Amino acid sequence: MSCTFAVDNKTIAKMKNVVGQTPRGEDFFPREGIINKIYRRLEAGSHIFLAAPRRVGKTSIMRFLEDNPRKGYHFVYVITESAHDSESFYQKLLEEILKSPAIGKLAKHKESVSKLVKSVFEKVERVKISWLEVNLQQKEKETFQSAFEKLIAEYDDGDNMLVIMVDEFPQTVENIKLKHGDAEAQTFLRLNREQRQQADKNVRFIYTGSIGLPAVVKKLTSTSVINDLNVIEIPPLTPTEAEDLTRQLLGRYQVQYKAEMVSYLLEKIKWLIPFHIQLAVQELIDVFETTNQQLDEDSVERAFTQLLNVRNDIYFEHYYSRLKDAFSASHQAFAADLLDMLAEKETLSQEAVNELAKQHQLEADLESILEALMYDGYFHFDNSINAYRFNSYLLQSWWDKKNLH
Repeated sequence: MSCTFAVDNKTIAKMKNVVGQTPRGEDFFPREGIINKIYRRLEAGSHIFLAAPRRVGKTSIMRFLEDNPRKGYHFVYVITESAHDSESFYQKLLEEILKSPAIGKLAKHKESVSKLVKSVFEKVERVKISWLEVNLQQKEKETFQSAFEKLIAEYDDGDNMLVIMVDEFPQTVENIKLKHGDAEAQTFLRLNREQRQQADKNVRFIYTGSIGLPAVVKKLTSTSVINDLNVIEIPPLTPTEAEDLTRQLLGRYQVQYKAEMVSYLLEKIKWLIPFHIQLAVQELIDVFETTNQQLDEDSVERAFTQLLNVRNDIYFEHYYSRLKDAFSASHQAFAADLLDMLAEKETLSQEAVNELAKQHQLEADLESILEALMYDGYFHFDNSINAYRFNSYLLQSWWDKKNLH
């Protein structure tokens, strides 16, 4: 079959294959269905939790919202992964919110907001705020938490909504738990719920993270502390979307390939998340430049072999290190054994999983462990075969090759 290029070059020439960083601007592959769903929930007055395993595209979606807000919306993106206590969490939120043009505009015509910003500026003076002139002799002290609460209570910019997007919120909760104990983490969760309830009607929150918030909360307290959040799941790309993305990326680099190669590639990837497609395309581009021949099914096999090279371990090792962070020693040992077996055998029945849990004396904890592993994107239960299997062929192959446990 004759070679082909991706779609019209005028359409695709600007999208680069961004691997490891968050695609923004012209490099972002549009997820219109998800974007529209988020706006509908916000318009209905909901606070949101974006639920998806790592690398599915949560951060790029939030960055798109921030970069391309619809009329009447101001989005502020904050990542709180390094926060280990309540004050550092609210400091990060304030620092990013104070940079927002929305707050600058509001402060110019609302004295209470301007005064509040000035009262906390001394504590965050390393942040450069172009619109604000401050007398640095200002001595009034304010905790970051109380200043944040005042700000969201005072926010009133007509019909304009301020949306605070908090990335890695579940990790922040775990950080607080590890450093300060369960009681402090519980208080932090309740405090956040109270703030959502008391915020101005035009202030909304979007939370997300690489680990599951419900699983984190269940280990600490009742899930009632998050039951006010409207959950939006971010699925993998549809086959049509995945094919479109693949052809656009290959076309950007003028890669020649046989038409059937794309469907073969996607069938092999199976779990069609943008990052895995971008990673595979990166290797395919290398294959094309090395051989100078149009790509075919053999090229895909070669690219997958290269993907499992030690140089690409950085893209998968977090799945293993995550077990140490998420589980106690006994739960970690069970999870590692389970993943080893699943990588080797490709599928495991419920009975086999139950038997393994019995061997580890973890029958009572099995449901919560499986829930955490499935949310974090390791595997799923395939109803068509009544068995568990890895979501990603890439992760399964890497795990089996490394024989990690």
